[in-house]
Amino acid sequence: MAELFWEQAPESYSRWLPPEVSADRLLRWGFVEDGTHLFWLMTGEDSDTWPIADLYEDGGPFTIHKEGFAAYVQRWCAPTPGPTTEPIQFIHWREYGHLMEQGLNPAS
Repeated sequence: MAELFWEQAPESYSRWLPPEVSADRLLRWGFVEDGTHLFWLMTGEDSDTWPIADLYEDGGPFTIHKEGFAAYVQRWCAPTPGPTTEPIQFIHWREYGHLMEQGLNPAS
């Protein structure tokens, strides 16, 4: 996965960007298993003020989060992120596999 992350050029996702955002202004720092690319949107000289942007690799919405990196990560770790009321559950991958083998839904 790390090789894919670093080999993938901005040209591969630039077609999904809105016209006002150039791929060369995006600094990719992460990738989520659901296909979401995570970026800093380089908007000036002070990197502490760069907003976070995310883009689903299937061409889903490109979203800019102006609250900054710490708030973005905090929202991921909060019990109820975003508009959903479903709590985030962190489960070890072995436990996830064990539940799947038993025919149980790990999210329940």
